[in-house]
Formats: sequence, C-alpha cells, structure tokens
Amino acid sequence: MIERAVADARERDCGELRLDVGVDNERAMGFYENHGFEPYRKQLTRDVE
Repeated sequence: MIERAVADARERDCGELRLDVGVDNERAMGFYENHGFEPYRKQLTRDVE
C-alpha cells in the first residue's frame, strides 16, 4: 500500500508523502520509519471545553 502511494505521488509530481500518527503509537511510528518516513513536526492540541 505504501509503495502504491509513492508511485501515485510520483505520477502526480508530488514532492513528499505526509501522514499523521499518534505520538504514543510507537508500533506505528516504528513501522513507518522502517518504510522511509522520518519525523517532521510535533502537533499539539487542546480541548476547549
């Protein structure tokens, strides 16, 4: 599935793929890092209620 997304991005002249992963989801982070993804930013959120 990842390789298909990479191929589609190349066909559309996209410069990068970006995805969201929960910071506490170490298993997913490891999976994606093993497939070439690198940490880029950290997003912070806050409930307003």
